[in-house]
Amino acid sequence: MNKADAKRAGVERELRESEHNLNLSQGVTRIGSWGIDFEKNQGWWSNEAYRLFGYEPHEVPMTQELFIGHVHPSDKDMMLRWMGDCAANIRPPAVDMRIIRRDGAERIFRGEGSAYFEGERLLRMVGTVQDVTERKQAEEQLHLQSAALEAAADAIAVTDKDGLYVWVNKAFETLTGYARAEAIGKNPRILKSGKQDASFYKELWETILSGNVWWGKIINRRKDGVLYVEEQSITPVRRSDGEVTHFVSVKRDISERVQLQDQLIQSEEKWRSVATFAPDMILVADTNATIQFINHTIPTMTVEQVVGRSIYEFVPEKDSPLVRTYVEGALSTGAVSSYEILGIDQLWYFVRVGPIRQGGEIAGVSMIITDITGMKRAEEAVRRSESTLRSFFDSAGMLMGTVEIHGDDIFHISNNRYSEEFFGVSRGSMDQRYAGSLGVPREFIDLWMRHYRRAEETREPVRFEYEHCWERSNKWLSATVSSIPAQPDAVSRYAFIVEDVTAKKSREEAIRLYAEKLERSNQELDQFAYVASHDLQEPVRTISGYAQLLAKRYAGKLDNDADEFIRFIVEGSDRMKRLLQDVLRLSRVTTKAVPSAAVNMNEVLRAVADDLRFSIEEAGATLTNDPLPEVVGDAEQLRQALQNLIGNAIKFHDTKVPVIHVSARQEGDATVFSVQDNGIGIDPKFFDRIFLVFQRLHTREEIPGSGIGLALCKKIVERHGGRIWVESEEGHGSTFSFTLPHRSAIS
Repeated sequence: MNKADAKRAGVERELRESEHNLNLSQGVTRIGSWGIDFEKNQGWWSNEAYRLFGYEPHEVPMTQELFIGHVHPSDKDMMLRWMGDCAANIRPPAVDMRIIRRDGAERIFRGEGSAYFEGERLLRMVGTVQDVTERKQAEEQLHLQSAALEAAADAIAVTDKDGLYVWVNKAFETLTGYARAEAIGKNPRILKSGKQDASFYKELWETILSGNVWWGKIINRRKDGVLYVEEQSITPVRRSDGEVTHFVSVKRDISERVQLQDQLIQSEEKWRSVATFAPDMILVADTNATIQFINHTIPTMTVEQVVGRSIYEFVPEKDSPLVRTYVEGALSTGAVSSYEILGIDQLWYFVRVGPIRQGGEIAGVSMIITDITGMKRAEEAVRRSESTLRSFFDSAGMLMGTVEIHGDDIFHISNNRYSEEFFGVSRGSMDQRYAGSLGVPREFIDLWMRHYRRAEETREPVRFEYEHCWERSNKWLSATVSSIPAQPDAVSRYAFIVEDVTAKKSREEAIRLYAEKLERSNQELDQFAYVASHDLQEPVRTISGYAQLLAKRYAGKLDNDADEFIRFIVEGSDRMKRLLQDVLRLSRVTTKAVPSAAVNMNEVLRAVADDLRFSIEEAGATLTNDPLPEVVGDAEQLRQALQNLIGNAIKFHDTKVPVIHVSARQEGDATVFSVQDNGIGIDPKFFDRIFLVFQRLHTREEIPGSGIGLALCKKIVERHGGRIWVESEEGHGSTFSFTLPHRSAIS
């Protein structure tokens, strides 16, 4: 690298560091920056500017239209005027506007901007944007507080640590006769009457400098020389580091006794009113720990039953020494303390204990008691949940843990016991180790890193399976990884759950091989049934023909036994011929199937009715139907199925005239066809049996048939991807139903 390249690289590095530091400083100050280059027609936003509007840095192009879209409708005109002033080389003051963030939150942003020109040509604009919502709210709150203090009836004064006035309100001017300008910078000694000795002021200063509130009575002198008695409280104001910086004095003229009584009553009423509506329990006791006031009742007792009794009566015996220590500490030294306690009512409380002062002396103790039972139960629930999760984490029969990606390797943060057993390491020794050091092959580290990064990009869990081959063993693993949300500058972390599916894969492979073998066997069986039933028809026809010839030529010429034997041969050969024809039709469901096509079921039903016209007329049957939809399938096979179901409805009836109805309805992604009759019905215990080959519930003498019809229907329906079933009750007819998917895939 030559010197020019090195210098340029150094400059680029400094620029990157400068940009990084700028982004960090903007993140700390929550001030975003923006710019528009009118020469290049380009704009840019800092990372913090994106975050202020609720976006991740560079998540979307931050255009002027997008920015204006986030401005509150009532502030848009003002915003556009401000931008126009900037573009017109009029440097306007900072503008405060309401912004609707991406998440819908309304915030107040302060914008500042400057335009840069070359002659009269506008080159670019740059500016800053800052979320000043809290500042504006604080300013408003401060304004309200200042107005309230200014309008307060009591005289209020603020002094610095040296005791010099820095602010007084209007009531102070009225009470003392000193105008604000006269009092500011002066010491409260301008009001000194000489009626209090040095020890009084010494005790006062010791109290407030120690951080405690002083309150009491003091005789002061107005500007006109008139003495008056005032009731005053002085409260120290501390900085965040605890150092006292100012004192707030609230004083009131109590010169007249009547006024004093009225003020005392009003003060007590105000205090009791506030205490009554306070959510916490407020308790006041005297120096003997006897309760003088309580704002809320406690379980099973009224306020009247509590007042006048000792604090310690309501404390569990085991906690009495602890509570006594805090109460006595407040009474003796003015210490303020707090503690948690399980009350006698089995509820948890947070108690703050502090002294009550009168005339500079401790006159009692106050306790503010907050019910924290809900919080304690929530904490306990969290602890139990963490314990449960940890137990599940360690006992789960899967690999589980968290990792980070460091360079080109995976760094394990935490792992459960099963993970350590899988990698063959001792308990706890897998944490804080790289996958490479655990013997994981490079190709698998790269595989996992790709899936981790995909999970982070998509913000969705990523699932994958692979065969983990290494020196220990070969395992099929099913893994799920997900990205764990983190702070923008933090290293990304990921969680993983891995299941050993080796046995499952072996079972799946065995099932697949068995299914292939079974499919081949079924195909061979179907082919055999087809060939056998086809080839056997010729000899059966020969037997039947000669048997009929014998019956025709020799009927009545031989003895009765011969005539009966010939009749048996004829009937047997006829049954064999029908049986072979039925078997042939059954085998042709798969061996002679045709590709699927659109089938109009109304036309199929009409064809079936024509085929069965003689049977329908002979039985006097009534066949009705609802409009039937068009389906996808094998028209000839669907005709066979309907013909068998309707033929059975005609065949299996008692003395009643057969009434048959065909209907169809949509159910999910399939159509359900039903054939309903008023026949003899079927006992539910035979529902499964009737769909098997050669299964009959009646003798051939009672009802003729081969016992193949319903088996043929079942095979046709299942080939179309559907199912068939019957609903019936013996003596009350039957309803045979079958489904056909909307897009039937014929196998």
